[in-house]
Amino acid sequence: MYIRSEKDILKFTTALIANTKGEDSKNGEDFWVKAETLLYCALIGFIHYEAPDEERNMNMLVEMINAMEVHEEDETFKNAIDLMFDKLEKGREDEDIPPQPKHFAVRQYKKYKLAAGVVSSKGRFNQRPIKQAVKPFAARMDGRGTRQNTRLIRKEDMKPAIIIQPTLKTI
Repeated sequence: MYIRSEKDILKFTTALIANTKGEDSKNGEDFWVKAETLLYCALIGFIHYEAPDEERNMNMLVEMINAMEVHEEDETFKNAIDLMFDKLEKGREDEDIPPQPKHFAVRQYKKYKLAAGVVSSKGRFNQRPIKQAVKPFAARMDGRGTRQNTRLIRKEDMKPAIIIQPTLKTI
């Protein structure tokens, strides 16, 4: 699958979630699937539109998820990913980066953070379901397993793409 648009990011995210869902996952956890979808769309959107070519890969997605540290006792704490999206949204004059509040990745991340904030205020939010979902995929990308369902390819314009072979779950 080549990612060329926001629609492609959503298709890829849907396939990724369907293929990393555990066997014992409950279908009734719709909130978590929506939160995971928003987060992945934001991160993949950032990678696709903003990252240098050499960082446009699944390893970067796994690294970004791992960088999403949460301090439950300090609601004002911002991790590296929060700061990265703040910088994209608000810009930085000292680095000649214009504000981009309508950027696809920023919009998705704000929706994700809004959902996280609502649940966090009730004392129930943690990122364990999201990190658990990507764990089997991360293991494959770390070289501890196979890459049987993914491969990085290059088109003549040298844009990297991830190929996911459809399974019955994603068709």
